[in-house]
Amino acid sequence: MLSGCGGGGPSKSGYIAKANTICRTERSETAPLIGQVISLAGSLSSGSSSAGARLASTLQRLHTVAAEYLAQLQRLKQPSGDHSAIEAFLTPLGHVVDAIGKAANAVGRGQVPAALALLQQASPLAQEATAAAHSYGMRQCETVLTALG
Repeated sequence: MLSGCGGGGPSKSGYIAKANTICRTERSETAPLIGQVISLAGSLSSGSSSAGARLASTLQRLHTVAAEYLAQLQRLKQPSGDHSAIEAFLTPLGHVVDAIGKAANAVGRGQVPAALALLQQASPLAQEATAAAHSYGMRQCETVLTALG
């Protein structure tokens, strides 16, 4: 007697619901940090001497928060057959998170122009993650970390 068929993971709609919840929470935590990064980067270009240390600290906090939420998304069980579509979102998002960490380290070493360049280079990856989230139906994940670009 068969006790059940399938067992191939959650449904697509179930996965999307969980991912959207994570992304909505991530966005609420990262959006203020991204706003601070943008403001501090502007202060640096106008010659503020204290902005560098604050930028390094803010970028490190942003990296920590974003990395934790990325890990939560990576731990979600994926629907059968949807791995490549989900990875099309997670992979570029992971690269954006890595770029934030590298930028934080660069600012900490006094290499502000290099840090800002790293963030700028991550912009197309953020857009790639946005497009993949949209394509898969993860509407709350479409704007995660995209404000950096």
